[in-house]
Amino acid sequence: MQSEDVLIEKCKHLIEEKTGWGNSEFWKNQDFTELSEKIYEETKINLSPTTLKRVWGKVKYESLPNLSTLNTLASFVGYENWREFKLKSIQEEQPRITVPQTEVISQQINPPKTEPRFQTKSIGVFSLILLLAGAGWLTIQTFSKADIKKENQSSTPFSFTSKPVTKGIPNSVVFTYDATAATTDSVFIQQSWDPKRRVLVPKNKHQYTSIYYYPGFFKAKLVVGDRIVKEHDLLIPSDGWIVAVQQEPVPVYFSERETRKNGTLGLSPVQIEAKHIPMQPQPPFVIFRNVRDFKGILNDNFIFETEVKSNYNQGSAICQFSQIMLLLENDMMSIPLSNLGCVSDLNMSVGDKFMEGKTTDLSGFGSDMSHWTKVRVECRNKKVQFFINDKKALETSFSNAATRIVGIHYGFQGTGSIRYTKLQRLNGEVVFEENFQTQTAM
Repeated sequence: MQSEDVLIEKCKHLIEEKTGWGNSEFWKNQDFTELSEKIYEETKINLSPTTLKRVWGKVKYESLPNLSTLNTLASFVGYENWREFKLKSIQEEQPRITVPQTEVISQQINPPKTEPRFQTKSIGVFSLILLLAGAGWLTIQTFSKADIKKENQSSTPFSFTSKPVTKGIPNSVVFTYDATAATTDSVFIQQSWDPKRRVLVPKNKHQYTSIYYYPGFFKAKLVVGDRIVKEHDLLIPSDGWIVAVQQEPVPVYFSERETRKNGTLGLSPVQIEAKHIPMQPQPPFVIFRNVRDFKGILNDNFIFETEVKSNYNQGSAICQFSQIMLLLENDMMSIPLSNLGCVSDLNMSVGDKFMEGKTTDLSGFGSDMSHWTKVRVECRNKKVQFFINDKKALETSFSNAATRIVGIHYGFQGTGSIRYTKLQRLNGEVVFEENFQTQTAM
């Protein structure tokens, strides 16, 4: 799970990438002065060079940066505030690390970056901690407001549409756009909320295609300069269950024949190793995901039930971290699980609430994950109760606007299995039920 220190390191790394100045280990006083000026230009908030040097460890300082400083740094890299940055670090597409990274939306060529002042290779700060929160598996599309301004789209001379070319995954999407009215050549297609997934396109051309390797709900945008001139929802359904070991640029998929056996959906370590994927020293991250039309059921009133277990507890996978997520339009709800001794490292998100095991008692989500664990979520008028093995683990509520459930996602450190999943309305109407022998999608 991501501690505050890890999140700060991640934010610093994003700032280093944005400036293009190379590894901050070699930054001098003038670099922090210039960074202070750049931050002020974009956020209209002044962070002194001394404050920035404290954040980067150039000046000895024992305490963490205050919230005001963190809000400004998060805003500089495209987030509304520090809270949104923390939330998106669970939801966002994974960073570039060897094993499960954030969800790769597509293979693409990024816009040209400023040549770094130093050629020293930047030291990555992202760690597998991100996986334990299931970070890379969501493409939740509440976009950043800090670095892009929104036009009144009804009155713009621009157009922007998209069309997936097939069912299932992988799926190429054809974006059709008209940006000839732009007064700048800086025209981008941004495939999700994440500004890092922005691609420079010729303003006088009209089509761009991209491969989506994972299903999900996306908010695609046409950006001119620093303004969103058009945007639209884009749902990439999975056409059944997608089972994969996450890696970049292309995940390792497993077929239904390989994964659906004896009333369960799962993978064994032997199956993973047969694809030449090592289980140690860093275990892989396995996902199971189903994105589809769930008959318009909303996240403010529903009942969700499932049973899961971890299939691996060796070496660094001793905690058997697992994550269940209900994927929503523009949002998500997560249910973290682990062995009881590891609950301090759990994080969860429910609507506008983000809870950390370091500061919230999430011990109810601890279980013997080597055995089948029952999970039940009951939501009535945005008041949510979570039950683990028929015992209430947590009760909370959220204030976000109700939104449609569009997907069910499971993630396991190492690997795991599912033997039952059911989504229904409060009146008992079953919207989706799967026992992995027969399927009902009403």
